[in-house]
Amino acid sequence: MGSPVPSRDGRKLFAIQGASLGELVRYDAKSQQFLPYFSGISAIKLEFSKDGQWVAYISYPGGTLWRSKMDETERLQLTPPTMSVAWAQWSPDGKQIAFGGVMPGKPYHVYIVSADGGTLEEVTHGERNEVLPSWSLDGSSLFFGNMPPDTGVPPSAIYHLNLKSHQLTTVSGSEGMWFPRVSPDNDYIAALTNINHLMLFDVKAQKWTELTHTAAYYPAWSHDGKYVYFSSAAEGEPVFYRVQIKDHRLERVASLKEVKRATHGGPGSWTGLALDDSPLALRDISTFEIYALDWQLP
Repeated sequence: MGSPVPSRDGRKLFAIQGASLGELVRYDAKSQQFLPYFSGISAIKLEFSKDGQWVAYISYPGGTLWRSKMDETERLQLTPPTMSVAWAQWSPDGKQIAFGGVMPGKPYHVYIVSADGGTLEEVTHGERNEVLPSWSLDGSSLFFGNMPPDTGVPPSAIYHLNLKSHQLTTVSGSEGMWFPRVSPDNDYIAALTNINHLMLFDVKAQKWTELTHTAAYYPAWSHDGKYVYFSSAAEGEPVFYRVQIKDHRLERVASLKEVKRATHGGPGSWTGLALDDSPLALRDISTFEIYALDWQLP
């Protein structure tokens, strides 16, 4: 309970008790509505295996990592309740999941866990918050970023970790960027600047270009690699966009103004993509009740 307020006569104490809960929803283009998806589970940051048979997600508000089949069977909790998970992604072969996780009193680090569960392998060990891992196409390495700069935190950049040699390098020109997302064909990396401008890195040319000047959140590649989807409130309302890689053309996909989205730790309220590239979001269905308690001073 919280926010206690005494009654005028001083005999009672009013307090609010709430229960955070979300409902996973998917945008239906035909009805232009967000409808329950995956049985409306209270979860965020869904990531699908390459074969489309499995999904990994983070419980809300618990912050634990789970995986299950797409028919919602064989659910398995992969991380302990004491660990909070920020993001996860399947390895290309579907055998492992990389994620950013944090234990109490420690910074976020990148971990790898078997899709069948088991021991968590900590693969980064820095003093910065290391999160948002994204696999290379061959599964031999990870790209990841650290949180945007804050007091006492090193400047953010995109890092490349070779999982065999454990060699860690900084992606050329990525200083001041974070949230890397490797394209399905491994030719590009989408990332955000510290002021959330969406950038594109051409791996072969080793060159960065700006995809959009609009403030972007939660960039996600379309499954064919032709678009990067993201959410933004640049027009005065929350909107889901996509930008074409070929010509950088920006397209409005869906309005999010009718969806009261759940808030959580991270850059704004989460949005993502379903297997068919339909927008996903978490609708806030939290409940709050007011209690009147008898109160008698000694």
